[in-house]
Amino acid sequence: MLVGTKIQVKKTLKKIAEDTGMPYISERWLGGCLTNFNSIRKSIKRYNDLVDKKKSGKLEKYTKKERLEIDREIARLEIKVGGLAKLIKTPDVVFIWDIKHEETALSEARKKKIPIIAVCDTNVNPDGVDYIIPANDDASKTVKIILNLIKEAVEEGKKEATNKTNQKQ
Repeated sequence: MLVGTKIQVKKTLKKIAEDTGMPYISERWLGGCLTNFNSIRKSIKRYNDLVDKKKSGKLEKYTKKERLEIDREIARLEIKVGGLAKLIKTPDVVFIWDIKHEETALSEARKKKIPIIAVCDTNVNPDGVDYIIPANDDASKTVKIILNLIKEAVEEGKKEATNKTNQKQ
């Protein structure tokens, strides 16, 4: 899971997460996203159901006002859990951009004992982070460089996983 809600990171993180098919949070961390995953999973299911119904045209039976309310709910859920739509279990690892800004994400990942990869600037204490990437977390060039490296690593990992499953068969 990729987490980065700072203005400098949002757009790039969202694009890279969508390109690689990784779950992400780029707007606002929902409290309990990891520690109360069952409740979040209900919101994800609701979002997926509404999007599927809209795509298949099953919402045509509703009045114009009801469809408008459903569209608003889809938009609201898109912001909250849209990046988590493919998430069916708690993530195996969490990548956090700026642990000072994402304190809640860091503490929840620690509580659930999920490995943490984080970009750490000089203004934070990296205790509790399993894999530290020392870098300036505000520079836009740093954002692009590091997130592109993350993208390459994810793609390489997926390729290796595919090769392993092909070799087993």
